[in-house]
Amino acid sequence: MSAVAEIVRAVSQRIELAHDDVGRIVGVSGRTVATWLRDSTPHKQARQRLLELSIVAEQLDQTLKLAPADAKAWILSPNELLHGETPADRIASGRLQDVLPLIEALADGIVA
Repeated sequence: MSAVAEIVRAVSQRIELAHDDVGRIVGVSGRTVATWLRDSTPHKQARQRLLELSIVAEQLDQTLKLAPADAKAWILSPNELLHGETPADRIASGRLQDVLPLIEALADGIVA
C-alpha cells in the first residue's frame, strides 16, 4: 500500500470521512480520492491538504480522544471561533494554522 493510501485510510478511520468529504477538503473529487487507494499520486496541493487533514485527524484522536463520529461532527460543523466556518473549510483553504490552536485550546480546557 502506498503512503498516500495509508494516509487516506487513517484519516477515514480516525474521522469517519467518506471519500467525497476528504476530496472536498483537499480539493479533488471523491472518485479521485478512491484512485489514491490504488496507488495513484495526488498533485502537490492536494497532497499538502491531505497531510494537513491527517495532522488534524491525529490530533483529534490522540489529543482530544474523540471518537471517529465525534471527530467527523467537529471537523464538519461551523465553529464560532472560526467565524462560522468549519475546521474542514479552513484546512481546504490552506489555513491549518487556524485549526491546530483551536484543538490545543480544547485540550487545555480554554474553550468548550
